[in-house]
Amino acid sequence: MANEPVRRPTSRARSDYRLWRDLGYAGGAVVAGFTADLLGLHAAVWLVAALTFGSGVIAALRMTETLKLDTGLDDGKNIDEYSP
Repeated sequence: MANEPVRRPTSRARSDYRLWRDLGYAGGAVVAGFTADLLGLHAAVWLVAALTFGSGVIAALRMTETLKLDTGLDDGKNIDEYSP
């Protein structure tokens, strides 16, 4: 990537995210296709469900919330008044 140093860090991060996201789409389709050919469509759907569930569990355990909201629910105001 010849233009890597001139791009802003947010732009680089966004393109890195898109690279891995798009590779996941392509790789997932290939894995699901091979699984469907070898074990049947039912097994391929269950594999996709298991991988999706597993990635959700990993994200829930590894990721932390970065936006800290003080909702102030103890002051009797409506929660809709605090939404961004």
